[in-house]
Amino acid sequence: MNLTKYVLTVATIALSAFCGVAVSLAQQAEKANVLTVAHGAEIRFASPWKLSAVQYSNAQELVVMGTAPLKAVEKKIEGITEYPVARLLITEARSDHGDALKRLESIAESRDVPAEFVEVGGWPAVEVTFTEKLPRRGAPGEDEEEASAPEVTVQRTVTAIAQGDKVVIFDSSVLQEAPQDLMKGAKEITRSVRFARRGEPAEIRKALESLQSTEKKRQLLFKKPESSAPEPGAAAASAVAAAVGAPVQVQTGVGELEIAASADASTVVIASNSGLSFSTNRGTSFAAGTTGVFGLNDPSLARGASSNYYLGVIAIPTGTPAQLNVSGCTNAVSRSTNNGAAFTLQGYSATCPTTGAGVCFPDQEHIAGDGRNAAAGGDMLYAV
Repeated sequence: MNLTKYVLTVATIALSAFCGVAVSLAQQAEKANVLTVAHGAEIRFASPWKLSAVQYSNAQELVVMGTAPLKAVEKKIEGITEYPVARLLITEARSDHGDALKRLESIAESRDVPAEFVEVGGWPAVEVTFTEKLPRRGAPGEDEEEASAPEVTVQRTVTAIAQGDKVVIFDSSVLQEAPQDLMKGAKEITRSVRFARRGEPAEIRKALESLQSTEKKRQLLFKKPESSAPEPGAAAASAVAAAVGAPVQVQTGVGELEIAASADASTVVIASNSGLSFSTNRGTSFAAGTTGVFGLNDPSLARGASSNYYLGVIAIPTGTPAQLNVSGCTNAVSRSTNNGAAFTLQGYSATCPTTGAGVCFPDQEHIAGDGRNAAAGGDMLYAV
């Protein structure tokens, strides 16, 4: 297996363990190091973990170095005699503590597995454990042996802490072949986080009870029917029919219709050349939204892992500060953090001059968002 064909997705934060690493928990306790991971926050770690040489603008990374499998050495693959097991931590700024708690809910909803809500570092937190396959780098079929190589599976644990108006996220992942004590050690490092300020105990209890109640309701959606229940297809059709309400008119007019919704369809955003509308009650009723700096011109909608919505439009900015000092013919991308009620310009996915060399018109733009995975800077969006 050519390890150069695999890469850890460091989109948000990752703590990963690879084979060839031997770990002793007693060894971890020998000497504790303190690492400041965010403003007023620190964690403790010990050998075999060490600070990575890789630097990120909004993350810290710890690594455990492992050695390449014998097969890779026999094939004389260079540059992979050691490779990292990484842990990243990211701090997300939110508008307030209530918004931070909603972010915990969205993280719980991002995976079809049970989520656990606990107190970590004196603040409410969500923890989700699941397995997934690592992406493989390189074009498929460029090497027959590599194309037939088995997929690499990792166990991941994501722990997100709502610390005041911030969300601090730990994402740990360990390969199946790696010593499983590494995951236990990763959780111990996560639990070691200390903040300069702790939340009020009564408020923490209240928040956790509310989050746990929401999680119980969510888990009911995943419970399988008893053997005496109707056929799955019939049950699903019946459930959908029971949930359908009376049709409502959202907008008048025509042109370039786009729709985006939350994972549970509780929020819906609709955009067209005629207007922007949003619903927070599963489409029972809609209200008009605001697009921000630019109007609606061939709009495109997407939702990210944070549950924020994104709006792409064709725009011709003239260089004003509100337009981020950009001029030309562009595809502008704006973000809504309040379920589509209002959008704020974030940047441009395409720009070109309106005259002279390179003139173009980026028509028929479309954006898409990754609803499960985030990047180091936030949500992952794709634009064409």
